[in-house]
Amino acid sequence: MNRIIKLVIFFSIFPFLFYAQDKLNVSDENGLRQGKWKILNEGIECTLIYKDNERNGECKCFYQDGSLLTTGRFLKDSLEGKHLELYKNGQIYKEDNYSNGILDGEQKVFNQNEEIIYFANYHLGVLDGIEKLYYKSGKLKVETFYENGRVKKVTCYRRNGKVKKIKNY
Repeated sequence: MNRIIKLVIFFSIFPFLFYAQDKLNVSDENGLRQGKWKILNEGIECTLIYKDNERNGECKCFYQDGSLLTTGRFLKDSLEGKHLELYKNGQIYKEDNYSNGILDGEQKVFNQNEEIIYFANYHLGVLDGIEKLYYKSGKLKVETFYENGRVKKVTCYRRNGKVKKIKNY
């Protein structure tokens, strides 16, 4: 009798559990992608949200072992806001900021010791402000100042931190 009651309860709940699952990779009657999609490309799996065939919402991509590779957001099919790329161990490799799919703001690249190895500032996709490249030791190697995409000044440093060369443009 207990077994029959358990089976009745299971089969009465099971349809709700089944239908509560998110449907994946759905296109509407017009062939437009809608909702949550999982896409596999060369071993990288990405989950994206679509609205009327445009990426809209959170996007995450994963290495083959399931660890997070990238995370970001789309708005009307363009990257928007902070976008991260990670090493397999979960540490940040690169951090970018986007506006309407265009680099806008700081871009940072880190080594596996979590030390910054590259820094740049973008304004609407164009280098604007400081760009820095670092030695493996963490010391500054080259500092370039941009104004609306044009190099204005470059300062090169020796490994000991002393200025090697300055060039104004």
